[in-house]
Amino acid sequence: MTRTRSAILLMLLLFAPTWAHGQRGRSEVEEGNRRFQAGEYGKARESYRTALEQVPGSSVATFNLGGSEYKLDEFSGAEKSFLEAIESGNPELLAQSHYNLANSLFKQGRIEESIEGYKQALRLSPADPEAKHNLEFALKQQQEQEKQQQQNQDQDQSSQEDQDQKDQEDQEEGESGQQPNEQPEQNPEQEGEGEDQEEDPGESSRADEDEQRAQDQPAEREQEQDEDQADGDSDAGPAPVRGQLTKEEASRLLEAIQEDLQSLRREQLKKLKRSRAEKDW
Repeated sequence: MTRTRSAILLMLLLFAPTWAHGQRGRSEVEEGNRRFQAGEYGKARESYRTALEQVPGSSVATFNLGGSEYKLDEFSGAEKSFLEAIESGNPELLAQSHYNLANSLFKQGRIEESIEGYKQALRLSPADPEAKHNLEFALKQQQEQEKQQQQNQDQDQSSQEDQDQKDQEDQEEGESGQQPNEQPEQNPEQEGEGEDQEEDPGESSRADEDEQRAQDQPAEREQEQDEDQADGDSDAGPAPVRGQLTKEEASRLLEAIQEDLQSLRREQLKKLKRSRAEKDW
């Protein structure tokens, strides 16, 4: 058998019975072995089953049946056959049965169980090179499997974190798009009551402006009337400035002042004459 380091090695021993000539099941086992060596694994399996029908519990027929099932990729059936061969207690088949059982488990992806099978085969046959090779191969596969599982977990966790972050961003974006402090709708009666109870500051301000505008309007109109009157009197001469006398008023005022001065002088002359008369006396 050529050994390779890239696959599990199957050590399949076909035990030829040492039964006496003509003993039941002997010819069927021999026929099964010939079919197996010719690669006719299906026909070999039928021959071993026929031998077991004639000699139930035969460890040799059971072991060889497991080998044919393994070759047909019937790993579950091979597992069952090799377990039965182990349970038969045949010391000649015990180490090889554990070895082939481990192969069947490995093919089913049960790497941890296959490792225990190879270890058991090496306990029974420490010098078995195939069992040692397959144990090393299975241990390496176990490490790679654990590494892959860890990578998958990290990837799943990273994907979940990305999804959580996306959900958080979507939630924040949705909240930012909502109008804050939205007031509930009110019916017209409630709205009217609210206007009576509380005056809108904007409306109060507008009312004050209207009132101020109303107060300013009469003064503006009065000023306009004064301007119109001034325009109407422009033909009679320049309008007098407030606090300044016209020519007529100034003339009358001057005459009155002169009369007062003359009257005052007359009074002073009278007093002077009277004073002189008293001195003469």
